[in-house]
Amino acid sequence: MSSFAEPVGYQRAVYRELREIAADFYEGPWHSLAVAPRTNVLVVGASGGGKTFLSQHLASELKLPLLSLEYGNWIVCGAGSRGATHTLRLVYHFVHKHPRGMIALDEIDKLGGDGATDWTRSVHLEAFSILDKRVLTGIIENADAFDDQPRLVMTPEQIEERLVSSYLMIGSGAWQHLWRKHEAAGFGRQNPCGSLLPTYKELVASLRPEILNRFRSDILFLPPLAHDDYNALLEEILVRLPEKFRPTMTAAAVSTLNAAVETQKGFRWVEELLSIAVRHVRRNRCDHPRVQAPALEDQGL
Repeated sequence: MSSFAEPVGYQRAVYRELREIAADFYEGPWHSLAVAPRTNVLVVGASGGGKTFLSQHLASELKLPLLSLEYGNWIVCGAGSRGATHTLRLVYHFVHKHPRGMIALDEIDKLGGDGATDWTRSVHLEAFSILDKRVLTGIIENADAFDDQPRLVMTPEQIEERLVSSYLMIGSGAWQHLWRKHEAAGFGRQNPCGSLLPTYKELVASLRPEILNRFRSDILFLPPLAHDDYNALLEEILVRLPEKFRPTMTAAAVSTLNAAVETQKGFRWVEELLSIAVRHVRRNRCDHPRVQAPALEDQGL
């Protein structure tokens, strides 16, 4: 989806607010004040809705470097990294290199998972320190023991100051089980498109309050798509694609739309339609003969 120039219909309201929050952070007159405004923002939406794309697009529009972190790929300090950089060290080096930037933490909802282990406790501690824009000084002091990254020149205090003043934090999570039951459960709020949204209380039930409290209370919700939303999304994407793909994608959409709504495919539905169209165009183009694979008997098999 990153190849598309702008957010699509159902994403626009969320992106506009995300852009306003970024403007408040980077351009707002708060930097000389004794208190920093709360700017950590949480984007919630079903898997495939475009949460990652919105962070990428915002960073691209603002011409800022973006560091994306995922809960499932976290390498805690002190663990064997097999040549990869530990996540916290990666953050500190990124901040050391770039005077301003953005950090996106995906899979925030998994921070509230059951079954605490040494790994999950360490991930929670490190993720909290990033969201709090606080440097764990022992990580810098013992850097040589963790990986082969060059030594950091900035002090912990300097890195913290840069994080506070120049780095916007965007968290995102799917809370997929909430979206799947939304029709049966009946959430209390509706967005302008009519899609039902989970409540803050329902998010708290799935995630410890100390995690949500590290974000602004005005959570940005990417709503689940209804039939009309999927049709509008497809229409908007089709005009951005060459004409040769449109008939096949339109025809395939008719037979797959209900399943896409039921399983909350999100933008993945459009990608699957395009996959069908690419194969159709490849098989039916007249200007290039198809290349036949040799028969198995011709290969001596």
